[in-house]
This record gives sequence, C-alpha cells and structure tokens, in this order.
Amino acid sequence: MKKYLKDCRRLFPIYGKCEREYLERLKCHIQEYQSEHVHCTYDDLVEQFGTPAEVAAEYYDTVDNDYLLKRVNFKGLCRTFAVILLSLLFIFLCYKVYIFHQIMLAVQNTTIIPAETVEYIEYK
Repeated sequence: MKKYLKDCRRLFPIYGKCEREYLERLKCHIQEYQSEHVHCTYDDLVEQFGTPAEVAAEYYDTVDNDYLLKRVNFKGLCRTFAVILLSLLFIFLCYKVYIFHQIMLAVQNTTIIPAETVEYIEYK
C-alpha cells in the first residue's frame, strides 16, 4: 500500500491541501479494500484502483481548471522568487569575498615598523 500511495503522490506536480485530501481519501479506500482482502498485492491495488498515472489523471479531470491555473502560477512565482533570492545571495557573498580579498592584500602590502618604547620615570 505504501509503495502504491508513494507512486501516486509522485505524479502530482502540485501538492496542496486539495491533493492531500484526495490522497487521504484514496488511502482510506485502500485500507477498506485491504481489510476485505487481507493478502492483496500492488498488482491487486492497480487492478482495483487503476495505475498511479490513472489515479492522478482522474483527479485532474475532476478538479477545477481555475484552481489548477492558480496553483501552477503560484508555483512559477515561487520558483522565480527563489531564483532571484539565490542570485542576490550569490552576489552578496561574492562581494564579501572581494572585500575580504582586498583587506588581505592591504595587510600583505603593509610593512611593520618596530617602534621603540621609552619609559618615563617621574621623580617626586
């Protein structure tokens, strides 16, 4: 049962609340089927409920198209935001490495001049 549900889950490119509920209902139906047929196999589940691809296709046939478009657009926006955020982070880290490199060069180019210390003794 776990492998069948895992295979079904993998076929959902968008996994939100509605998809989770659909898979939970499918899981309940599978558990009911397993309680009636104790020694059922993966092939028995495929025969009873369909292949994982058929299960996903059945879900997308029943779901509202506006919901799907909204979820796909949201996923695209999240991906774009993540790419922009990672790019900015990369640029910031490159800048920090450049500044550190400039500091290291400045330290290497400095010469250390020994200084003499003079102690003053005050007499009273």
